[in-house]
Amino acid sequence: MLNRLPVEINPFRYVEQRRELSGIMPLREMSRLVEMALDSSGDFQVELVFSLSETHLPMVKGSVQGQIQVECQRCLQPMTLTINHPIEVVFTRSETDRRPEEAGYESWVVEDDSLYLRDFVEDELLLAMPLIPRHDSCQPLKPLIEGYEDDAVNNESDPTEEKKNPFAVLKNWKKSE
Repeated sequence: MLNRLPVEINPFRYVEQRRELSGIMPLREMSRLVEMALDSSGDFQVELVFSLSETHLPMVKGSVQGQIQVECQRCLQPMTLTINHPIEVVFTRSETDRRPEEAGYESWVVEDDSLYLRDFVEDELLLAMPLIPRHDSCQPLKPLIEGYEDDAVNNESDPTEEKKNPFAVLKNWKKSE
């Protein structure tokens, strides 16, 4: 097992060899994930095991673990998001190959028998990120309903009170001509 992950691999060869990879991937090397982060420091622990699935498809199993600091979209304060994402992906050479989906796996199309490991891990982390990161319990920056409690009481009309018709002025207009 390596502590430093390779940049580019041939996943089909790794499956044949039943290789295992374990190492650290720095957040600063993942450009799309850094755009979402408030702080680019930090590392992710990556563990990958290349093998065949039960249906004899080339696949990788493993996990990605780490923390990223993002902005809460409710209160706009920094928050630390802990990611512990399992990976189960089947490799295929063609987008038309439906065998992985039929077996219940996600598929990853590998062109030219090469896989950039950083891009693969970054895609898996982006899938693990919540769509709208927010604290479990925090107050929004602005109240959702603006106004005073007295306004709600004053706007309630008496049901016996007759409403004024805004077009009542036009009623006499036709007669005046």
